[in-house]
Amino acid sequence: MKILGVTVLLVVSASILLLQTLGRTTPPRMKSKMQTLSILQAATVWAIGRDYEFPSEATWVGDLIDAGLLYEEPTTSYGADVEPVYYYMRPTPAQYQAMLDTGGSEIVVVYEHAELWRGDGGHVGYLDGRVEWIDGSAYRRLVESLLEGGGG
Repeated sequence: MKILGVTVLLVVSASILLLQTLGRTTPPRMKSKMQTLSILQAATVWAIGRDYEFPSEATWVGDLIDAGLLYEEPTTSYGADVEPVYYYMRPTPAQYQAMLDTGGSEIVVVYEHAELWRGDGGHVGYLDGRVEWIDGSAYRRLVESLLEGGGG
């Protein structure tokens, strides 16, 4: 029952996100935002079936593809030609439980390469299911802080 509730929540969140982005985002950025959301949701569904143990940072793409949660490796670049396009940070079960308890989280799970949009910013997927666009220098600072902490 818990998995069904979380799945419904993820589908509703994705629908709301899609409606919010229509008309405000260029098609490539909207597609990229949806790809970021897909990775975030796939990792969350994967973890729910495994006592909130998220895929490892070393094998996340293969784990999600093998589980049928991602169709292909998310390497399509919509902006600059960079690789990898997405970086994944493995949350702990305790972080996930804390997010459930509080209803929000600033823990980054997935983010785009800093040069994907040529310095204009990037999408960030948070543990609570949000995907946000962060502009220019603020995005660069976020990515630098994540890299300093071992996130990518």
